[in-house]
Amino acid sequence: MVVSEGSIFSNFFSSKNLFIALTYRCNAFCEKCITRYNRFMNQSMSKDNCEKLINLLIENNYSGTINLGSGESLTYEFLPYFVDSLLNGLPEVKFRILSNGMLFSSKLSESFFSSRVTWGITLDGFYNSELQNLQKGVDIEIVKDNIISVCEAGFSGNLYLNYTMNNQNVKSLKDYIDFASKLNIPKLFTTEIKIYEGFKHLDKYRLSENDKSFIKEMKKYAQLMNFKYAYFDTAENEFRRNKCFNHQGYVSPIIDMDCSVAFCYGQEDKLLGNIFEAETFRKWNSLYEKLKSNENAAENWCEKCSSLKDESDYFSVPLSLNPYLRK
Repeated sequence: MVVSEGSIFSNFFSSKNLFIALTYRCNAFCEKCITRYNRFMNQSMSKDNCEKLINLLIENNYSGTINLGSGESLTYEFLPYFVDSLLNGLPEVKFRILSNGMLFSSKLSESFFSSRVTWGITLDGFYNSELQNLQKGVDIEIVKDNIISVCEAGFSGNLYLNYTMNNQNVKSLKDYIDFASKLNIPKLFTTEIKIYEGFKHLDKYRLSENDKSFIKEMKKYAQLMNFKYAYFDTAENEFRRNKCFNHQGYVSPIIDMDCSVAFCYGQEDKLLGNIFEAETFRKWNSLYEKLKSNENAAENWCEKCSSLKDESDYFSVPLSLNPYLRK
């Protein structure tokens, strides 16, 4: 199944980003996370499918960025094999790997710190007291020590940090900024806590208007630092992710743990088939061409994107993919 110019595979393997779920296992329990309700709860991609997926990506010379998330990436047994194989087999491919940082270490596989690999470490607070009732299994002091060890080993350029803000940790934002600046971490993100439908018990952690004003001050503070990029989502003009296709032609296919395929981020529950079946690519390509050529169809498709909050200020949950969630 090899791509050729104008084939049913070309658009798929020309996408700038692929999202791949290698595992839904995690070493932490986060109140805000829906991963623990997923249909593949605590499961990981088989070695056989992992090998087949590696071969498929190499055969089709994928040259974009592979994004690894869903569960805790570092719990996946075959992660070194997956990353090594694709770095060696694809000279232009890049990786963006998400982690909570508990298993992160400068002693990891050498390929994990290739110039083509970026790690995104998410912090739900800067002190352990700020994680109470929100996150179990994470010791933020261990995470910070792990980040320091990686930076002291010369790999700060391989990292970016994301601080998930709520009214319990927002006052530590300056400490977080100073920490990242001192370690010469080039990119810094701060994002507001994401509250899904059925998680109304987390409403008490929402940011107040005073909190948001403070965040704007911290954005100005961060701009005085040496960051290449610093993003503060409550202080930015809202990025309309649900306009990404019909305004920019941007699409990021998703390959799930069982190798099923969804057209793009925000439409994960609209599965098209298995990645190893040609019919799946026919469906994907047909939808791509339809949305590309029909502005109204693209508008209608993107309006159904689940990546933005609804009118009640909650993010939607695809129940077909998260059957263990009980409202």
